[in-house]
Amino acid sequence: MKSNAYILSPADRALLHDSFAKLRADARALFPNDWWLSQTELTTLGYEGILGEIAARLQHTSEGTGSRILDWGGGPGFLSYLLDALGFTTAYYDFDHDIPSYKYVLEKLHIPKAYVEDPVKLPFPDASFDAVISCGVLEHVPDASGSLAELNRVLKPGGLLFVFHFPNKWSWTEAVAELVGRDTHDVRWTMSHLLGEIRGAGFDIERSDYRYMVPRNLIGFGRLNRFVSKHAEGIYKADRAVARIPVVHVIANALNCVAVKR
Repeated sequence: MKSNAYILSPADRALLHDSFAKLRADARALFPNDWWLSQTELTTLGYEGILGEIAARLQHTSEGTGSRILDWGGGPGFLSYLLDALGFTTAYYDFDHDIPSYKYVLEKLHIPKAYVEDPVKLPFPDASFDAVISCGVLEHVPDASGSLAELNRVLKPGGLLFVFHFPNKWSWTEAVAELVGRDTHDVRWTMSHLLGEIRGAGFDIERSDYRYMVPRNLIGFGRLNRFVSKHAEGIYKADRAVARIPVVHVIANALNCVAVKR
């Protein structure tokens, strides 16, 4: 699939970066050990890239910044926070996590928030949203097909589904993590499997790609974590370039796609 042709403006990119930096700095001062605050700056750049792509794509829809977005499995809430900073209307949906840093961010969000009561069914009417974001979520649900069907239901016709950070079956980092006894994802699919499931739920694929050759989870590797953070911008650019190389990209860590409801 071709790469995303939509690019966020320099002003919006700067706003996104500055908003994320301030949010993380303020939260880290209170909760320095929470997972999303302990990751490398390489991870931060990855999230900024994802959000930039989502925002740029939505700006080219008929709704533009008036698009209503579901942050499905929103976790710490920073995706909703940053989309709000860019002027989008977002609804947050996840479990009611008893994690102080999550609550800290969510308290800053004056948006609709709904919490999981059923493992599949969503508490929203049909055709409620212009877009849904699944960032590191779909691989954790008990019924992926059922959840994709629900996401299709709550999207308007022509609505967008963004899937990011789905674990790649052939990821070299997951294979090494298994060998050394570190945590890995239980669910890992090939790109064809992921796209097949999404198509089967009533979507057409607009684009897809592989990302992340360099390991992201360096929590517990203090010196390496600091080195990667110090050189994050250069590593990020090189990492994106390597992940675009045909054949080589097949062992990247994450699968990503943008799909359109038929």
